[in-house]
Amino acid sequence: MPILKVSLIIYLIFAFYLQGIPLSSFASTTLSTSKCLTKYDEIIQAKKVLINQKSFELLKAIEPPDQSRGLSGKKNHEFSFSQAMVFINQQQSPKTFWMPNTYFNLDILFLDRNLKLVGSALNAPFHPGYQEPPSIFRTQTYEAQYILEVKAQLNNEDIGKRFNLCFLK
Repeated sequence: MPILKVSLIIYLIFAFYLQGIPLSSFASTTLSTSKCLTKYDEIIQAKKVLINQKSFELLKAIEPPDQSRGLSGKKNHEFSFSQAMVFINQQQSPKTFWMPNTYFNLDILFLDRNLKLVGSALNAPFHPGYQEPPSIFRTQTYEAQYILEVKAQLNNEDIGKRFNLCFLK
C-alpha cells in the first residue's frame, strides 16, 4: 500500500509540472484573519495575497500609468501562476477592465472597499495587440476599489460561497 501512495504523489507532482502549475500555489496555509490587511494604507504595503489559501506574490498598480498598462504587453513566461496583480484605488468607483495586448487568459476579481467580492470575469480571453476585430474582451462594470488579476486558474467554486481573500505583508 505505501508504494501506491508514493506512486500517486509522484504522478500528481509530475502532472502539475507538465501543466506549468507551481506546487506552491496549492500549499495550504492556515492563518488567523487578524493577520489580514484590510485598510487602504495597509494593502498598498502588502507583499502577497491568499485566495482560498492559495498564495500569490503581489505586483501592484497604484499610479494611473501603471493601472493603464496593467499586464498589457507581458508575455506568458513573464507572469507566473503564483503571481497576482492588484489595482489599488483610493476610492470605490465603477470599474470596467479590458484585455488589449495580452498574451494569456486572466481571472479578474472585483472587490469593494471592504474586500467583498462584487464581481468577476473568469478565464477572460487574451488579445495580442490592440486591433479589432476580433473584439477585445471587456468585463462588466462593477463598483470596486480593488481589482485582482491572476492567470486563469480559478473556477466558480473558488469564488462561490467559500471565497476567502487575505492580503499579507
